[in-house]
Amino acid sequence: VALSPAYDLLSTKLVMPEDLEESALTINGKKNRLKRADFDELATNLGIPIKSSERVYAKFAKKQKAMIDLIQVSFLSDAMKEEYVKLLNERIDRINI
Repeated sequence: VALSPAYDLLSTKLVMPEDLEESALTINGKKNRLKRADFDELATNLGIPIKSSERVYAKFAKKQKAMIDLIQVSFLSDAMKEEYVKLLNERIDRINI
């Protein structure tokens, strides 16, 4: 069992801010305000070793600047770019990486 790579994620929050659900899937009984502990519990339930989860977090952390750079050169409006970077940083902070 493997989790979907992050490139499969689509941030609909930018175009549908009224949608309160952050995830289509229920993770650890939640669809909102997901934290690292929720993803850790998901990994445990799927039989993914903690060491593997930690490697994924580390890879994700190393890519934060690259993700922001990609957003900045995208065809989004300046306002949407700003909102997207803010959302990305908030979510990364929430999972403590």
